[in-house]
Amino acid sequence: MKQMGSNPRLYWHPSLTLTLFVSKCSLVIPPENGNKMAANQNRNFSKNDPRYWESRVFFPKTKVKGKVYEAKIYSVRIQHSGQRRTLSTGESSKRAGGRKALEFYRYIKANGWEATEAHFFPKEAIRSVSAVTVGDYLACVEANSHLSQQTFKTYATKFRRLVAGVAGISDDKESAKQDYVNGGAEKWRAKIDRTLLSTITPEKTQSWKVSFIRRAGPDPRDLTKAKHTVNSILRNSKSLFSPKVLKFLNDIELPDPLPFDGVELEKEGSMRYHSSFDSKTLFHQAERELFNASVEQEKIVCGNEAIPTTDGSKAFMQRRSDLVAKKHQAFRIFLLALCAGLRRNEIDKLQWTQLDFDRNLILIQETDCFSPKADSSGQVYLDPEIMNLFRKFKKDSSSRFVIEGNEPRPSGYRATKHHKMLISWLREKGVDTQCPIHTLRKEFGSTVCSKAGIFVASRILRHSNISITEKHYLENQNQVTSGFGSLLGAANEEAER
Repeated sequence: MKQMGSNPRLYWHPSLTLTLFVSKCSLVIPPENGNKMAANQNRNFSKNDPRYWESRVFFPKTKVKGKVYEAKIYSVRIQHSGQRRTLSTGESSKRAGGRKALEFYRYIKANGWEATEAHFFPKEAIRSVSAVTVGDYLACVEANSHLSQQTFKTYATKFRRLVAGVAGISDDKESAKQDYVNGGAEKWRAKIDRTLLSTITPEKTQSWKVSFIRRAGPDPRDLTKAKHTVNSILRNSKSLFSPKVLKFLNDIELPDPLPFDGVELEKEGSMRYHSSFDSKTLFHQAERELFNASVEQEKIVCGNEAIPTTDGSKAFMQRRSDLVAKKHQAFRIFLLALCAGLRRNEIDKLQWTQLDFDRNLILIQETDCFSPKADSSGQVYLDPEIMNLFRKFKKDSSSRFVIEGNEPRPSGYRATKHHKMLISWLREKGVDTQCPIHTLRKEFGSTVCSKAGIFVASRILRHSNISITEKHYLENQNQVTSGFGSLLGAANEEAER
């Protein structure tokens, strides 16, 4: 400290704004006054100090259709030579944003606006600068697009999966992504939603696609599955950026180019359905094991031991009764999938009013809780014997739905436990595909095609165009050969011997 004048008790230090008297008494500064002093000092920081700019960076806000969206990347406003401009720091940390703002300021002072933009925001990249995050964009699409709730949920799930792969977002506990009870899934989504949309560039998306396929390994079957998966993710994600969606988002700042500009789907090769089971045998097994299931015959497995049917306790009788009821409902789902070719959601929401017992047909139409896929409304005829069976089911039913279950929700299935029962049973019988119930629909389509041709099959399956039917659903079940085998003479006799 420096002594002031001739007074030995009076000292001054350059960092202090107060004069301290060193004597028997001491100076005490109340905490609230100390905070005010700190605030005053922050306001007095030089423009060449990053702390000056920390208090001036901010999250920009965008207003779309009356709703305000706040970005998660800091920006700063700088005035120089009579021009005031807003620059994105590209930082999500306030301290880092302050340092970047100081860097902008110094460069502007030394070189001017044009040189600064050319240095920090090259012309080929300046169009990509956008403060919109993935979460901002999805919220805006959900609020303003024509997409249904279920469709949007599917698209958003696929897009978040792609963003996680492109941005390299990983979780130590992979199971946390599926934890919808303890908040793990919500945290995972929030982590992805904070990603800046402009960072998901076409180049990075293409790189992710190639890397995803290469991880499948050399086995051609694994390679084909990987291509199907990556195409599904890309196809659904691209739908969020279709012209029909973008035309309602004129007020939101989007990166240019968009994440999928120029990114093409993979050539998947043949996706035609090939049956792995005999449908007639499966039908007889379903009738015997699902339709004819009874409480007396049913066994409950606890651990590795089956509880005998002679156990008459109320608890076990109730469990057997519940299991039998599930099997009966599973049989109804089985009939509607294999014999009518209905989709899983169509079966789940099907109501008794949609069954015309006089004409032996099912009406696939919009109801109070169901909307068909595009161009999928129509009529499906059933065999009279099967329709008579459903007439009996209706007499025993107290629900307005053909399949017993809960009341419908905005999204998801209402009879999940019955679907799971049938899926488990089908896999036991060798229908070990990713979507066993949909496999029954494909078997139905192939059966109809072998009897009446591809055009009839496409109409009954209610596809938007025949190419979908030809590509995904049909197997040639008619055993057609060249017939040259009958021309064999001695060689055929030798083979028989």
